[in-house]
Amino acid sequence: MRVTSGSFKACKPFETPFGLSHHNPFAGRWAARQCLTVVARHIAERRVRLTALLGFNASLLAVIGYRWPTVSSAPLHMILHSQLGEAMDWRSRNPFIRATDLVSQLK
Repeated sequence: MRVTSGSFKACKPFETPFGLSHHNPFAGRWAARQCLTVVARHIAERRVRLTALLGFNASLLAVIGYRWPTVSSAPLHMILHSQLGEAMDWRSRNPFIRATDLVSQLK
């Protein structure tokens, strides 16, 4: 969401291509780059004091968390809301996906 003149407007939702799962490292990071592009476009040439990402997954953490300093000098708060259950309950047996899941990214 973004605030413009006191009103909230939703940004484009996080969607992976071809119906792939957001656990897929390639599809998830592609969607996260699209999300970062949308956020960067919305805050370009504006004075931003704080940005909060309400809810995130491993792909958003990997892409936005690491690339944020190139987008804005404003602090970025990534709020882990309902994703903690996913991080603790579900882990892939695929070592490639497991190496890029939320638990691995948080470590």
